[in-house]
Amino acid sequence: MEEAAIADIAAGYRTTHKWTLELIDDISDEQFTRLTTPTVPPIAFHLWDMGCYADSLPDEIGQPDGGGVWEPEQLRAK
Repeated sequence: MEEAAIADIAAGYRTTHKWTLELIDDISDEQFTRLTTPTVPPIAFHLWDMGCYADSLPDEIGQPDGGGVWEPEQLRAK
């Protein structure tokens, strides 16, 4: 993939993650884990899912980075 395109994708993800972290800064632990309906996962699940995808993105675009935080911290096993 062209280097400029990869840099643009990475910048977009960094910006989105920065904004997301700013938005959730004042959310309590109870709010993170609250189930608002039986079929909608809590906020914590969506944040976890975003992190998983961000860690897998380098592999998907052909720029492997060694597994993000998942492999070094053995989070999949935990």
